[in-house]
Amino acid sequence: MKIVSIYPHPMDDQYRHDHNVTMIKNKEIYSYEEAKLKGSKNDDASSFPIRSIFMGFKQLKITPRNIDFWVFPTPSKKINYKIYKFFFVDFFKSTSEKNLKRFLKEKVIFVKHHEAHVYTGFFSSNFEQSDIISIDGGGDMGDERRMLWGNINNKNRKLFKKYGETFNSAGLGVGAYHNHLTDLLGFYDNNGKTSGLASYGKLNKKLYKNLKKLFIYNWSKNNIKFSNKRSKSNERFSEIKIHNFEAKKYLKTSPVKSELSIICKNFKPQDIAKTGEILLQDLTIEMIGKFFKNSKAKNLICVGGLFNNVALNNFISKKSGYKKTFFSMSPGDSGLSLGMALYLKKMKGKIKSNLSNGECGINPFLGPSFNEKEIEEILINSKIKYKKINLYKKLNSIIVNKIIKGKIVGLFRDRAEFGPRSLGARSILADPRNIKSKHRVNQFIKRRDWFMPYAPSVIDENFKDYFGHQGKSQYMQLTQKVSKKFLKIAPAACHVDGTSRSQIVIKKNNHKYHDLIKKFGDKTGCYSLLNTSFNRHGIATISSPKQAIEHLLDGTVEILILNNFIIELENNRKLHKRFKNEIYLSEKSLLKKFEKNF
Repeated sequence: MKIVSIYPHPMDDQYRHDHNVTMIKNKEIYSYEEAKLKGSKNDDASSFPIRSIFMGFKQLKITPRNIDFWVFPTPSKKINYKIYKFFFVDFFKSTSEKNLKRFLKEKVIFVKHHEAHVYTGFFSSNFEQSDIISIDGGGDMGDERRMLWGNINNKNRKLFKKYGETFNSAGLGVGAYHNHLTDLLGFYDNNGKTSGLASYGKLNKKLYKNLKKLFIYNWSKNNIKFSNKRSKSNERFSEIKIHNFEAKKYLKTSPVKSELSIICKNFKPQDIAKTGEILLQDLTIEMIGKFFKNSKAKNLICVGGLFNNVALNNFISKKSGYKKTFFSMSPGDSGLSLGMALYLKKMKGKIKSNLSNGECGINPFLGPSFNEKEIEEILINSKIKYKKINLYKKLNSIIVNKIIKGKIVGLFRDRAEFGPRSLGARSILADPRNIKSKHRVNQFIKRRDWFMPYAPSVIDENFKDYFGHQGKSQYMQLTQKVSKKFLKIAPAACHVDGTSRSQIVIKKNNHKYHDLIKKFGDKTGCYSLLNTSFNRHGIATISSPKQAIEHLLDGTVEILILNNFIIELENNRKLHKRFKNEIYLSEKSLLKKFEKNF
């Protein structure tokens, strides 16, 4: 069976984000995000993820003519027949005009937005039965809900049993609250920055009480409503930077004046973030308790964009009362095409049990790959000096020695990760033992906000030694309190609040990366590497060898690994000494600077 699943609907007029594609060819899966292939974090203005579609055809060696089913999200309106004709007959040549009506009836399937979230979470997990909740900012125009919850069971014919739902007409919810809080702090909609800054703050009980007054509770209707009147913002077209273009930054000013901004006036930004995050955690747990109060399920799956928040996820895993919880590799809209495709495969009787090959979920390496011939041709055409090491274990030994010497390494190898985290296929790596690694990567390599933490990749065999019996994730979807041992051996991978957003590396899912970390551990005693996404600040994770080379020459990394090829910056570009005036500034002084500018 061959399936193509696309989000958003390419023929429906909606201004959507997180465009993505999934293709299934029998047991093979390809899933990827258009933004990574375009090099833009926000792909809102595009309606057709053509790059990710074509890369899927290439990866799985299939063509539009032999696709059995096409899956789309439920559209906001009936699609004009002529548009379908252009898409399937004229452009993809999937069928003839004569057979189009029958083709549309038999081969085109629709799945609602929040059901797609549900199926992404469920089929990515190793659960056969679970309670499940989906929360985001408000679905899309074809499914105008912001919450859906129920129970899902592989043995049931209908699969998902709905317990309840909340529509956008009921008002804003907790997802919108977190977005407004992020906007208030000047981060637009980058909610991860709010969570990162919160680690430097303290809970303010007065602020907590006042923030809670912005919510109206109606548990009889399973609703919690957030109210925050905001003023209009101004455009900033004079500040456009085309090399890391994000439309939202130029269409509005962040922050805007609001009820929320009045409440938070005179409080420190880090305390606003901390207090706001704690309120979010408390509200989410309260909802889960109310919605599933009569449930006897032992498992809980959380999906939707809200659950990209790893601190929230960790709080839920500890406080929800469920024996096991699961957070998928792509809980937001970027994972919807995968859920739609797997749902169809299940309904056609092709999935007997979930696709996970272990307790930590489905293998996340579902993106595109490049062969040696393609890469070498790019290197030659770019006039790059390089070496080829055929044996990956020998290459890993070289990489380990470079990292020990303090080099920043860009790793671009095999199939790319699906989802927002880099997990050892498109990653920037550094030595976690040296606290200067974090400062170097933050201020000169990534050039991002100083308060954002970096994640450690830890091989599965050593996780318990470093984090005990805490929850673990191969997708970096949970945080853990670090042990004294880990804090001592890997200070650069530990956040200011004594936590770490670790990634466990499972040998059968990525044996090359596992071998790299093990070799590093055998030499240093630290079975972990500092890992962050392979991209400069402001753009999406890179997706092509050409982009990797450009990042190397731009100084984003010092050593580049492209499959079996190793390229060094100093052999390909005349280097100037890096600026040293800020690299050793303490976080305390940087925090004071941030407070002053808030």
